[in-house]
Amino acid sequence: MKNNYIIQLDGLRFFAVLSVMVGHWIAWRFDNPIFKGIPWAHGVYLFFVLSGFLITRILLTIVR
Repeated sequence: MKNNYIIQLDGLRFFAVLSVMVGHWIAWRFDNPIFKGIPWAHGVYLFFVLSGFLITRILLTIVR
């Protein structure tokens, strides 16, 4: 079986997790509406998209 590991996805996953962590820290630390207006939750969406892509890719390689 050939190694189909995509190393660039690790970088995207890092930014997704970092975005979620920073968003939680800012929501807890600051009560400023400017900081709360930044869409930090997009890291969650990015993480879900990456997970869906990887799971679908694994399933498609199993079916073939």
